[in-house]
Amino acid sequence: MKKLLLALVASLLLPIAMVQGDDHGSAMDVPEHSSGEVARAIFTVGIEDREPLLTLNAIPEGMNEVYLFTDLRDFEGQTVRHRWNFEGSTVSEVSFDVGGPRWRTWSRRTIGDDQRGEWSVDVIDGDGYIVESYTITAR
Repeated sequence: MKKLLLALVASLLLPIAMVQGDDHGSAMDVPEHSSGEVARAIFTVGIEDREPLLTLNAIPEGMNEVYLFTDLRDFEGQTVRHRWNFEGSTVSEVSFDVGGPRWRTWSRRTIGDDQRGEWSVDVIDGDGYIVESYTITAR
């Protein structure tokens, strides 16, 4: 009876030990996606009182500056980044230390005359995950 009880306990504990001891890149090692979210993201011509002035659906010809405003939720304590990409290649990154549960922030990009085309901005959390990506065309 004692051997049967030991065998039963061992069979219950063995799978737990196997899961905890496997450090070789299993699916269980992949961290979950960030719990934070982007409540609002707006391409705009400027910021006033921590809010976007006008919403841009495209960057018109002759305009050389654009902002991405983001209203972040539940990223407190993380460093969040805006990664600006032109035609699929990273051009710049701007980092923000998020100091509260709701954090409004923005980054600005100057668009050269030779940089007309598709722009995207990735919002990246403190673990390096792309939380959202936003696209705009410079005409």
